[in-house]
Parts: sequence; structure tokens; C-alpha cells
Amino acid sequence: MSRASRKRKRTENPSNAGDWALCLHCGRTYPRFEWTRSGQRCPHPECDGDEGDSVPWPQIREAYPDFPEIPKAGERFAPR
Repeated sequence: MSRASRKRKRTENPSNAGDWALCLHCGRTYPRFEWTRSGQRCPHPECDGDEGDSVPWPQIREAYPDFPEIPKAGERFAPR
């Protein structure tokens, strides 16, 4: 694997929980850089959530410790 490929893989699927956010509007998780890249809007094409709907993943896990430590991009969660 080339150095560029390793770097791209690290940023596309961050392994640090703090690099993820949950959209409260659609319930999907995305790397935080995707929110920045999409103009502080939810990266999912069918969601119109904005930065007010973005909650850092560690904050979600404090309330829901049974959720995974590191989510997958686009994975849906329904906080109870």
C-alpha cells in the first residue's frame, strides 16, 4: 500500500472517536471532516441537517455506552 493510500485510508475512516459525529436529524454517523467538507451540513445526500444537528460521537457514547466505540460512515443509530 502506498503512503498516499495509507494517509487517505486514515482520514476516510478515522480511528479516533472524537473524529466522528452523529446527525440528530437523520441518525447517521460521519467523520467530522465530512461535515466541514459539506459546508457544515450533514453529508448524507437525503438529509438537510445542519451543524446544530451534529453531536460529537464521544458525547453520544457517554449517554449510550452500548453504541460502538468507533462507528462506520453512514451507520444509523437511534438514541433512545
